[in-house]
Amino acid sequence: MRKLNLFILLLGICLILTGCLKKQAFIDKAAITIELVFTDSVEKDISDIYLNLIYSGQTIELPVKRQGNRASITLLDIPIGLYKVEVTAWHKESSYNQKVGMFTIDGHEKNSKVSFDVYSFINEEFAFKFPILAGVGENIAVEAISKESVSGYTWVLEEKPIGSNVVVNSNGLLCKFVPDLPGDYTVRIKKENSSSTYTPITINVYEEAHQLGSDILIVENIEGTSKLVAATYNNKLFIQDENGILAEANFDGYPLCISTLPGSIFLATSSKLYQFSPTGLAEERSWDIVANSILALNGKLLVAKNNQTVVVIDENNEESILLEGLVYFWYKSPDHKQAFIKSSKGLYYLSTDNMILKPCQPFIDERETYWFDNNIICSNNQLGNIVVGPEDVKIDYSYFCNLDFIPARNLANGNMVGCSRYNFGLEFVTKPFEGEMKTIGRIKFNIQSGWSQLSSVWYDDSSKQIYCILWHPIVTGEAYLVRYSVN
Repeated sequence: MRKLNLFILLLGICLILTGCLKKQAFIDKAAITIELVFTDSVEKDISDIYLNLIYSGQTIELPVKRQGNRASITLLDIPIGLYKVEVTAWHKESSYNQKVGMFTIDGHEKNSKVSFDVYSFINEEFAFKFPILAGVGENIAVEAISKESVSGYTWVLEEKPIGSNVVVNSNGLLCKFVPDLPGDYTVRIKKENSSSTYTPITINVYEEAHQLGSDILIVENIEGTSKLVAATYNNKLFIQDENGILAEANFDGYPLCISTLPGSIFLATSSKLYQFSPTGLAEERSWDIVANSILALNGKLLVAKNNQTVVVIDENNEESILLEGLVYFWYKSPDHKQAFIKSSKGLYYLSTDNMILKPCQPFIDERETYWFDNNIICSNNQLGNIVVGPEDVKIDYSYFCNLDFIPARNLANGNMVGCSRYNFGLEFVTKPFEGEMKTIGRIKFNIQSGWSQLSSVWYDDSSKQIYCILWHPIVTGEAYLVRYSVN
């Protein structure tokens, strides 16, 4: 750690952009210049170029200025070790990342120089489809998609972890392989019998990551388990854990929303409302109801119909009206016995003990609201105690500080755990209620494939792991299960 801190300090003090310091200023110091050579394929209107220097698992982002077809940066007295070099650039409000190479410092360098070629960031000739991350032993497919019919292309594996025996199966514009070790795997498509190449594609592989499939429209965790339930565009419902698909079922209509209990899965579609068993996905009940949203509580199912009426369906299949009005959002406590409902009529608190709506103040921010531990809520990055009175409900924010990560809906040994997005992946954190947040690990994934989102975060006490669902709905409909151990 001292070595890394020294590295960061030296970068802050001794970083020199080429041309800003005369040569005699560092003639007696070990210096290395990193030069980027932009090939003809690189877009002319890219901006905000950053060189990412990766050392000891940490990434330092350094801005560089492109001058013609080159850019360079000089570093003084950096520690001995292996350095990986990546380049990030912005084009029309989107960022693109490219791995360009690596170099080693052994302590004997003096005014040395390394040079790396940079290729097209956007690959306008091809669009690429690939998983943003994957698990060891999973099938990985990288496909180059062309607007026109093309031939004469092949794939090469440029980088793999030390000790890996992986080879790629190249079939025209399609590349397949099965990673045997965690680490980075980089493939590149090239024209046969030509020096023309394109931007490499890197797949980040982890023991803790698993691909859940494609064409997924909705994916949720099954409450109280580490299993997931997902609904696809082609009317398939399936349950899956990190070992694979456990059960499948079909449904009618377009999937709209899912709500789960430990013993039930409820699915609302454009034509029906379903209740499935988590064991084998056997259909237990169905209703000819079109619901805008549903919320499963203990012994009760709240259904927001498209006629702006909220009804309650109990275990005897009896239906009663709870609220007249449009539901904007609702969410429930981990014990499935309490709920907050924001509607066109106001904000309410509901308990299954009496099914009486109680007005709630102050206002809860629906954009960033999480409820965990049954009496603590996180709203608009503020933690607060839920105080239930005889007539209304209040939230006491006086003892809690800001929260800047997505918390799991349950606690780990009395502490909050969760994860947040950072530039190149996920950051897993832990935090006591009145202490500082601590980062316990990171998972990197490929940002070239577009922006993704976290759809669910939870903590499994039996395995002592934080789980989250990384969802990529717009671009590919792909979803990933990622886990990280809490030591």
